[in-house]
Amino acid sequence: MSAAEKVRPDVEHWDAFWRARDKAIQKEDAGARDPAPARFWEAFFRREFATRGEARLLDVACGHGAVTEHALAAAAEIGAKLEAHCVDYSLAAVDELRRRFPDVQGVACDASEIPYPDQHFDYVVSQFGIEYAGQAAFTEAARLVSRGGILCALIHLEDGAIHEECADNLAIAVTLRESRLMPLARNAFAAGFDLIAGRIKDAQYQEADKEFAPAVETVKDILRQKGPHAAGGLVANLFKDLGYMYSRMQNYVPDDVFNWIDGMTNELVSYEGRMGSMTRRAVDEPAIRAIADAISGMGCDVEDPQVLSLAESGKPAAWILQARRED
Repeated sequence: MSAAEKVRPDVEHWDAFWRARDKAIQKEDAGARDPAPARFWEAFFRREFATRGEARLLDVACGHGAVTEHALAAAAEIGAKLEAHCVDYSLAAVDELRRRFPDVQGVACDASEIPYPDQHFDYVVSQFGIEYAGQAAFTEAARLVSRGGILCALIHLEDGAIHEECADNLAIAVTLRESRLMPLARNAFAAGFDLIAGRIKDAQYQEADKEFAPAVETVKDILRQKGPHAAGGLVANLFKDLGYMYSRMQNYVPDDVFNWIDGMTNELVSYEGRMGSMTRRAVDEPAIRAIADAISGMGCDVEDPQVLSLAESGKPAAWILQARRED
């Protein structure tokens, strides 16, 4: 199976994420919230751009351009001229990137097959993304590094803080799915609207409500065990919104409620998919050593991989991989 074939199931879920960036359910992982990655890139670009008057940069698996944003800010601060390019497998992510940074060139492609010539970039960077495409993406990134240029990536660390949080979020998402919360909610709302319209008797509504109750208890159990911030607040928000509408059903148009339920059902599927992909793509020490060896074979001098810890908790969270192609 090719790297592209392996990553395709993940892309559907990330496309949904980037298409719905403004929705409350779209939660970031600890790495995106914690200041440590931002501080790393700010220091990296300030140090690098201080010695370069101009540079060409490629952000691999760019997402919405978090790393590119740091690069552009550092270049503007120092007065360096920066030509920035970004690639991501998700077209929705690239569209978001182009919207945020109209002057940045964005291309939707597989990270293991990037359509640029050899040694084209002074900096090839990535944050929590390149690893999704497998080892081939790292050698492809190394191919693009110019003489004197640098490949630098922050990579999900297996058993690190972000990996553990994503695994916990995945378990919560699976529990919600297995509880059949959303299908049962739809049935209960349908029965409630039928009761309000006089199409069924109260006993029929009570039966649907009774079937819905265990799924509601499952959500309450999650909140009791994990607290209001479970899955980045997803569970608490979902519980609040469902409860508010259910207790005031007579004030809502049925189609609006059913459309909301369908949309939230799809987004919960997407969330579970993203948490699953983030958990599977985390890199252990043997894997990072293999990646470093492969990059070294591309003619780059690879630094010994280091670990980045989160600023707030101090827990290890990411590999720092850096390699330079000598002049």
